Amino acid sequence: MKKSIMITLCIFLSLFLGTASAGEVTMFGPKQYVRTTGAPNVYTDTFSTLPGEAKLTVKNGNWDGSERITDAIS
Repeated sequence: MKKSIMITLCIFLSLFLGTASAGEVTMFGPKQYVRTTGAPNVYTDTFSTLPGEAKLTVKNGNWDGSERITDAIS
């Protein structure tokens, strides 16, 4: 009885820990790109990550919405 409870507990914990690792991880940045006068600026950066679904967040100004820059990204 004790052995079957321990085996069940180990299986449950291994399944839980395997799925609990999915979370939000920053793979690149933060990085600031500054628009200068004259011709438009072109910036290129690369980064590596694991294959799968992801979310790219581009922020103009502060996270709280203040200091927004109009026409900053195109």
